[in-house]
Amino acid sequence: PAMLRPSRRPPLLLLAAIGLTAGLLAAVLISAPRVAEVQPPGGAAGAPALPSISISFTQPMRADTVEGRLHLEPPRPGTFRWSGREMTFVPSQPWPEGEQVTVTLDAGALSVRGLPTFGPTQWSFTVGAGRLAYLWPANEDSGVYVWSSDTAEPQPLIQSPQGVTDFSLTPDGSAVVY
Repeated sequence: PAMLRPSRRPPLLLLAAIGLTAGLLAAVLISAPRVAEVQPPGGAAGAPALPSISISFTQPMRADTVEGRLHLEPPRPGTFRWSGREMTFVPSQPWPEGEQVTVTLDAGALSVRGLPTFGPTQWSFTVGAGRLAYLWPANEDSGVYVWSSDTAEPQPLIQSPQGVTDFSLTPDGSAVVY
């Protein structure tokens, strides 16, 4: 009597299930939200003492799932602002000059489609010296100059042929209006 030998080939159904699972996993990984850009950038030196920390994502995110996963070392209280795919954290207290700030966004933040981020995102920056902005010279067409203990000489910030008569900084210190 002839005995039937078991086939050494895997069943076609098992191969199809493995292929489908691998394809779905690849699709989820490709379409998962990711951090596209951070500010201040990792390794930055001379960041303002009160920098806004921004994270841009590849997809619109659910704010509550991102904000609860953001950790700062040393910690600071502050507020969150959202604009499209970008979250900005504005600290309410400055960091000391020379302080290294580490920012961590834990994995699991959800996009508006419900897909999670995979793996944490972490970077650090160093707080620079404060800067003093002033008009100079006083008796002629003035320009706006800045001085910092980082640099020995004042640096021209704004010079205009008509001179500058007054200036103001935006609330976050990121721009000058004159």
